[in-house]
Amino acid sequence: MLKKLNLLVIIVVSLFLASCRSQGWTQMSPKKSPPASGQGAVAFIDSSNTAIYFGGITNDRWLNETWIWNEQTWYQVSTIHSPPARAKLAVEYDKARDKVVLFGGVMNNTLYNDTWEWDGKDWNRMNPSHKPAARCCHAMAYDSVNKNIILYGGYDPNQKKFYSDTWKWDGEDWTEIQGEMPIMSGHTMVSMPAENEIVSVQTSDYGTWSWDGKSWTKLEIENPPRRSEGKTAYDENHQWAVLFGGITENGSLNDTWVFNNQKWVKLSLSNNPPARFGHILFYDPTRGSIILFGGMATINTRFGDMWELKLPNNLSNLAEMPTPSATP
Repeated sequence: MLKKLNLLVIIVVSLFLASCRSQGWTQMSPKKSPPASGQGAVAFIDSSNTAIYFGGITNDRWLNETWIWNEQTWYQVSTIHSPPARAKLAVEYDKARDKVVLFGGVMNNTLYNDTWEWDGKDWNRMNPSHKPAARCCHAMAYDSVNKNIILYGGYDPNQKKFYSDTWKWDGEDWTEIQGEMPIMSGHTMVSMPAENEIVSVQTSDYGTWSWDGKSWTKLEIENPPRRSEGKTAYDENHQWAVLFGGITENGSLNDTWVFNNQKWVKLSLSNNPPARFGHILFYDPTRGSIILFGGMATINTRFGDMWELKLPNNLSNLAEMPTPSATP
């Protein structure tokens, strides 16, 4: 009788652990998708509950296509005007003005410092009096304190110059913000409005930095391993930032991390997308999940797959380290 009871306990515990470990990324099968590509950029538009994806590079061409995600599938939009094809650009949604802002990027040896805005129907080229130097590999995020777009860092491959500057876009002009910050390129930034901050995730050994609307501060915390071209998205349901993938000197990554404004936690998931960098990542509030599309495994390998991650309120069964708790 005791042996049977012990066996039952083992079975119940095993099933419980299996159910916990089954949580992970799920591959999606939309009816239509952008071409397999990497190093494009995405922004989620709150007012329409859609995501807009622009640019990138396939195995044989640079893209200037505009794609919209409508919670179920992708569809391509034909526009009167369009930014030139490019990769390694940045786009971000300006919540206060209900516009998507695009800046910079590269195509072959052409480096851009043009500014475009998407108004829901067409791209409009802006003509600011001031603007950051041409660059790629920079990042942008929405500053919920000052209600503008923050641009930080980047790289000029023609001059082999890395940038450490910060700029803000107010809808009319770019203004440089003076301050001390490290050189960043190929990094990722995410707005965390619940904390009134922007978080920048390192590409070297610089760690995690926080923008509070006035200046950058390095957070003295344990960090995910250094990487380039990993991506973050803000899970507004839990008020967590989620980081996936990237590339190091040893190859591409497919790890998933969560940040709750206090610490980073690596998740142990039963199912993961293949390792990649230069993908896009965004949060779909209607689906309540993080969405991943595309990216590159190597310089010659592009993905056209799509994945979804729904996080539980309690990450204790998924974490390789102490877990953050959901914000009430």
